[in-house]
Amino acid sequence: PVIWYTVYLTDTDEIVASGTAQECIKALGMTRHSFYCTVSQSTLGQRTKYTFFKEHIKKEDLPQ
Repeated sequence: PVIWYTVYLTDTDEIVASGTAQECIKALGMTRHSFYCTVSQSTLGQRTKYTFFKEHIKKEDLPQ
């Protein structure tokens, strides 16, 4: 399976990125390290600029 991220602005719930980690990193202009640190902080309940929703999707079900 692949992890599919949907990234929201915490203050407005606006979707700012969705896709694989690499796609979201590029869309947000983050480094790989800062992306995963922010995901971790958000998952632990710390308030961050972004809120992350993660889904496990089969590769064959990924959008083309």
